[in-house]
Amino acid sequence: MRSTLLWVILLIGASLAWAGRAESAEDATGGTRDGTRAGQQKPLAFLTATAVDGKVRLTCFKSTPFFEATRQHAPDSVKLRIWRRDLPEFRFGRDYGEYFDGLSRHDARVVFEGTISAVNNRKYEFLDESVRCGQTYAYWVGVDGDGLPTGPVAVKVRDPRVWWSGEETQRRLETLAAQFSGVVESREVGQTVHGRRLRALLAGRRDRMLVLIGSLHAGESGPELIVPAFETVVRDHPDLLKRAGLAILPRVNSDERERMVRGYPPYVRTNSNGVDLNRNFAADWETIDSSYGLITTDPDGMTYRGPSPASEPETLAVVRLFQGLKPAAVLSYHHLASITGSAFLYPKLAAKDSAYAARCTELNRVYRAAISPPDIETTPTVARAGTTGGSLPAWVYAQFGVPAMDVEGDRSPWCVKATLDTATWEDVQEAQQRHTRAVVAVLSALAAAP
Repeated sequence: MRSTLLWVILLIGASLAWAGRAESAEDATGGTRDGTRAGQQKPLAFLTATAVDGKVRLTCFKSTPFFEATRQHAPDSVKLRIWRRDLPEFRFGRDYGEYFDGLSRHDARVVFEGTISAVNNRKYEFLDESVRCGQTYAYWVGVDGDGLPTGPVAVKVRDPRVWWSGEETQRRLETLAAQFSGVVESREVGQTVHGRRLRALLAGRRDRMLVLIGSLHAGESGPELIVPAFETVVRDHPDLLKRAGLAILPRVNSDERERMVRGYPPYVRTNSNGVDLNRNFAADWETIDSSYGLITTDPDGMTYRGPSPASEPETLAVVRLFQGLKPAAVLSYHHLASITGSAFLYPKLAAKDSAYAARCTELNRVYRAAISPPDIETTPTVARAGTTGGSLPAWVYAQFGVPAMDVEGDRSPWCVKATLDTATWEDVQEAQQRHTRAVVAVLSALAAAP
């Protein structure tokens, strides 16, 4: 009996020892989600991917240990391998950075294998010209036969006609100011967190102005709709500008908008300080809101109102635009990507002001009639109290008492596609034409008012 028990104990011990050796071997040679070896140092670091002119530019550096080990080698002595995986299932506005965490490269394919001459024997640059516009990708870069690849890094290749760069927006504003120099005033009203200049254009009467604000939220509409509307007004409707005025600040959250233009795939709401600019204005700012399951006092949330009212340089730039103006109405463009619809949200602060609500609703009727969304026959107006404390409409209402609304999405097909960031250049053109008609219609209504 004793000998039998001893044999059982020995067998159990041997099994445990074998399992331990097997586990150690797995840790040394495998066991990661994508099949690479765990616990081994990566020779490459600081991998970035940027969308530029319909291509993807990758950069990475040798890690410090790998650089020290190869600094005496020729700059093109290291053989690199680059993997790319298509991500058609990524959903804009639904998926964020967590989508790419631990992403497997099992389904990735090698798009480059060879040597690249390292800048200063440390930095590698690669341009992937085989990508498609509108697609989201993940990349990994590794040293052939040496260590683990670094990655993934994600990038979306966006159509520059759908998502205007800051440079393109500035070029168009400067062109309009020069082309209509006797009519258009170009005014620098401030800068972003990272020092990008915020330029506004103004035309017509300063005492009865329609003010259009774009991209308070980085991943929402702005210059692509606002600038063409302004151009049409100053070019084709000079008589309107004798009776009313038009001012535009089309790209407020320019830092983070540019990050998306350059390929950051997920939706971005806040500025570079993590502040929701449409919660940062000094009007009813102290009222805490919990829309979307987020709390405006939470600095970790996407609707964080900021440490104090008007704490952000972009907010101050918007406020500065209004100095010396007498606005008649203010429209702030929202929804997603580069297109919005014809639904209006005016401030909750004015919810009990029935006369104000009626004025907002009437402007919405005018705007929607010009937009002509699919449900216009059954729903001629879509306007309600909806913007929170700290929003631009709340501030305009408190300061001027004039209609101020966030312009949100509707049921139009181009709005539906913008929700997923799948709108095409043709969709943007359609939206531009309709919103231009709507801006002209609202400006005409303001000009005709007593």
